[in-house]
Amino acid sequence: MIFTIDFIRDTFERFNRLLFQSSLPAPRFALSRSRQNFGMLRLKSIRTITGKTKKSDYTLACSVMYELTREEAEDVVIHEMIHYYIELYGLRDTSTHGQLFRAMMDMINAAYHRHITITAPDKPLTAEAKAPSGRLHFVFLADIEGMGMGYAAVASTRVLYMARRLHLIPRIRSWRLFASYSPALDNVPHVRSFKFYDAPPELVREIENKGEELGLQGDRIVPKKR
Repeated sequence: MIFTIDFIRDTFERFNRLLFQSSLPAPRFALSRSRQNFGMLRLKSIRTITGKTKKSDYTLACSVMYELTREEAEDVVIHEMIHYYIELYGLRDTSTHGQLFRAMMDMINAAYHRHITITAPDKPLTAEAKAPSGRLHFVFLADIEGMGMGYAAVASTRVLYMARRLHLIPRIRSWRLFASYSPALDNVPHVRSFKFYDAPPELVREIENKGEELGLQGDRIVPKKR
């Protein structure tokens, strides 16, 4: 199954009664596109004039990027509810998943036959997560002394800045810039500085074959004339 707002809300309400004696006010519920976490508790922390920290705007978000069983999805919600309980009541713990969190998790698992964990199991991605993002990437290919061919996928706001300064880096013998919608670039590191990664030949071919080469013309980045 894939998370929905209704499922998150219904699961929260059911286990709030069963596990937390209805002591948790309903937070906001949201869906995320996270590939790192199945669930996440978001909140705002504000330092008051007395020096104390006031927490508010709690949001329980679950990722739509994974296929889970119903029981696994319930465990994700309960996991975040434990975080919520600890944060809401200002309880001290040794770390994010410290001794208190683990004690509450172990108690719930033993008493209610749950399988809540602190590590995300390997689960299949949804069809949406596997699909190309349709995202436009800007990527530099550079011949770098001592490295060979390197690439840097950069934020769009940094393209012009970097293109105007690459000639100042002694190790860079030559460079080219491409714009590409290739899904091969969806999950590579994107940088805001002059950091190049080793470019495998297959990635270079993908960028060259599926991208449009760009050039620097004065203070503008423009398509390169063929």
